[in-house]
Amino acid sequence: MKVRLKGKKFINTVVSHTDEVQGEVKRATEWIESRADAILQAHRDNSDAQHHSISSSIGDTDGYVTMSGPAPMSLEFGHMLVYFGKPTHKYIQGLHILYRAAGLM
Repeated sequence: MKVRLKGKKFINTVVSHTDEVQGEVKRATEWIESRADAILQAHRDNSDAQHHSISSSIGDTDGYVTMSGPAPMSLEFGHMLVYFGKPTHKYIQGLHILYRAAGLM
C-alpha cells in the first residue's frame, strides 16, 4: 500500500476554495467594510474624510476592503501639512480607518 502526501500549496488551494471558507471570507470582508464605514462616518466633520468612501470586493480567494477619495493614503497613514503650497514641519496624524476596522490596531 502506497500513501501519497499532498503538499501545503495543494491543500491550501483546495481548502481556500471550499464554500465554507469562501462564505467566511465574504462575511469577514463585509464586517470589516461596515466597521470601516462607521469609523469614517464618525470623522465626517473632518474636511479630508468627507470626500472619501469605503468599498469592498471579493477576489478568487480573498476579500478586499478599500478606501477611495482624493487622498486615501494621507487620510489613513497621515501626512505633512502643506500651507499655501509650501511644506511645513507639522505632521498630521492619520486616522488608521482600515487598520482599526480590521482589528490590526
